[in-house]
Amino acid sequence: MQTSPLLAWLVLADGQMIPMDADHDGSVNDPRTTGNFAGMSHPNEVIGSSDN
Repeated sequence: MQTSPLLAWLVLADGQMIPMDADHDGSVNDPRTTGNFAGMSHPNEVIGSSDN
């Protein structure tokens, strides 16, 4: 599983909030647009492996 840090929330005029993260190369994007997006978690949350 690959994770990336949440950098900011983009707040649009209509009230919609879009999460923005950074890739390993420093590019910023909306993580929800990737094909393997599974969700967002708090940095202190332990994310379990699907191998259990």
